[in-house]
Amino acid sequence: MKKLVALAIATSALMAGTAQAALQHGFELGGRVGYAWQHDEDLNVNSAFTGGAPTLNYSHNLHDNGWLGGLWVGYNWVCNSLLFGLDLSADWLNADDSHQFLAANSAGANFLNTARFEKDFIYGLSARLGYKQWDFAAPFIRLGIERVRNELSLDIDSTVAVPVRQLGFTKSHHETGYLVGLGMDIPVFNNHTNVRLEYQYHWQNRAEFDFSSGLIAGRADIKPKAHFLTIGLLWSQV
Repeated sequence: MKKLVALAIATSALMAGTAQAALQHGFELGGRVGYAWQHDEDLNVNSAFTGGAPTLNYSHNLHDNGWLGGLWVGYNWVCNSLLFGLDLSADWLNADDSHQFLAANSAGANFLNTARFEKDFIYGLSARLGYKQWDFAAPFIRLGIERVRNELSLDIDSTVAVPVRQLGFTKSHHETGYLVGLGMDIPVFNNHTNVRLEYQYHWQNRAEFDFSSGLIAGRADIKPKAHFLTIGLLWSQV
């Protein structure tokens, strides 16, 4: 009986030690660069001129591409081959070209519009679920939430021989956005230093901007969407 009890205790201790050894956790730090495609920024403008003049309502897609760079810090839990991680990130995006296009009011008169949408700093919190069975790569999926500063600049000019500025404004505010991603960590030098390749899709609800001048008043709204493709270098404790 004593031998059975001793065997049970030894087995329990061995199993506990094995489970404890299988669970690893620790911090990671990294930086990344990449490219962003913003092809679905659909700008809607609904406005009316003062004095009962015809309305100016239109939709226009703004196509912005540019570079991005960012840093992140995270914490990972690894149990056997499964990884769960939480990341805090900060990214800077340079994709804010000016776009000029004509739009007609309800009477058929054309107006020159100049629009620029800027989404520069992005701060996010995301979770990763990965698989670390292979020595050469660790794939993962990501889901997260972020806070984004949106800025819209819009100028509207009449297109007569001497253009007259009908409207000019720049407004900004912060919005909540969301992201999903798919990536892979590739060990270099050692198991704690990895190259990270990742694709992310970012989207937000519509950002609205009210405007008013002595000649025209209304509202502009835009729904930002973006695709990120990045490469990064990270150091991880696990």
